[in-house]
Amino acid sequence: SDALTPPPFRKEQIHTLVAPFHPRAARDTDGRDVTQTIVATDGRYTGEDLPHHPLYQGLTQEVHTLELDLGITGDPERLVLALHGGFWWSEAGNYSASQSGAAVPPRLEVSDGAGGWRTAVAPFGFPGGRPKTVICDLTHQVPASDPRIRIVTNFRLHWDEIRIDTVATPVTPVIHRLKPRSAELRNRGYSRAIPTDAPVPGIFDYETVEAGRPYARMSGAYTRFGNVLPLLATPDNRLVVMGHGEELVLSFPAGPPVPAGWERDVLFFSVGWDKDGDPKTAHHDTVDPLPFLEMTGYPYADGEAYPGADSLYSYAMEWNTRRIRRAP
Repeated sequence: SDALTPPPFRKEQIHTLVAPFHPRAARDTDGRDVTQTIVATDGRYTGEDLPHHPLYQGLTQEVHTLELDLGITGDPERLVLALHGGFWWSEAGNYSASQSGAAVPPRLEVSDGAGGWRTAVAPFGFPGGRPKTVICDLTHQVPASDPRIRIVTNFRLHWDEIRIDTVATPVTPVIHRLKPRSAELRNRGYSRAIPTDAPVPGIFDYETVEAGRPYARMSGAYTRFGNVLPLLATPDNRLVVMGHGEELVLSFPAGPPVPAGWERDVLFFSVGWDKDGDPKTAHHDTVDPLPFLEMTGYPYADGEAYPGADSLYSYAMEWNTRRIRRAP
């Protein structure tokens, strides 16, 4: 499927920060100056003292705002925000909150020129889970007379650093696509969680492995351990079926050297699915039914079924030979 092929990068999609700078000022819902909180990736986050929602883990009790004075003049040819932060994802709780209407997804507002605000970007993207950087293109969205914006939400969304760039320098990337040269599926255990006081999910120490199994297993047929490279050559319905506490170790060729004055960014492109073990999730306790490329949704829509091609039957018999039964 063309939709599952890495898209060709266009120049306008490459958000290179040429000369990034920080907002001139930042204020929270209560009008407190939090500028120093968002000028460095230092583990200090906005909104650390926001009260939690009494029913939903991923939400705050009230809608909150972060107002930024971008410190720009005029209407620059390019205006891009790079926001580094995290969000305390609560899985099924977020779905419940969206159904009940309790969730207010993040939106980005700009001055309406009359002392109020208008929505410029909705929904506004946010980092799912552990700290990540998201990009927001606001070119020609911010009035030249009032270079303020604000983020409005009741999500437990916290920012560590925010940067701005207005330099419209054309970037012509050189793309090298590298396929894995080896892929091994193996049992591993669980990386130790590193304790943190931050309001966002913490990180893990890969070098320290804990063997305990904190989650229930799904019953079904998993892919055998060992070399699984033949299953990863192209997007198809021959899947590497792996469970928690396991890892897929990939190696890639180094690629060509980076010319002087250039930087290399690495993008990992994968096609796959992840099934949640939450009891509210369909088929939460079994591996089957497997997802497939042609399905329109999961659970399958009426009239849809996993393909019955002989090649897929042969694949399952050859590769998915680890039978695991869910513990009672």
